[in-house]
Amino acid sequence: MNKTGKQYSHNTLISNFPFVQNYFKYKNTQVRFLDGLYVQGDDKEYKWVDHLKFIIKTELPMINITKAKAAISPNTIHNLDSLHLMLVIDECDFDIVTAHDSYGAHACDVKEMQKVIREKFKFIIDSDPLQHVLNETGNLVPMIKQGNLDSSEILKSEFAFA
Repeated sequence: MNKTGKQYSHNTLISNFPFVQNYFKYKNTQVRFLDGLYVQGDDKEYKWVDHLKFIIKTELPMINITKAKAAISPNTIHNLDSLHLMLVIDECDFDIVTAHDSYGAHACDVKEMQKVIREKFKFIIDSDPLQHVLNETGNLVPMIKQGNLDSSEILKSEFAFA
């Protein structure tokens, strides 16, 4: 981001939906007239004003690098949460209620919903989201040491999700 001058962006894993962070700031310039100036008031009369100061906000935004850097990790996780939600809703042929990354369904559909939630989470994990983001953004870092997660264990987990 520092080198290119562009906002952080990539296409979302599996769905290919565009993911873009837009964090901008505007440069402000302060102008002061210390000697005074004649200024027209609301009454259309000109009055002498000592020490006039005003701020001009630039029209062109600049990337707020500090805010954008701080937001990359949480926004990437939110992006994966929304992908998971989309995949679960697309798979289920019954009503689902959601609140953030929690799911609800009628009692008769809960077992099937839990099965789909686990299957779609495994599907995302098996699609290697970290490597996808690194490839999409051109951040080809040395291989990150991987753990030994057996993603099939997700399918058996009793308490995998809230």
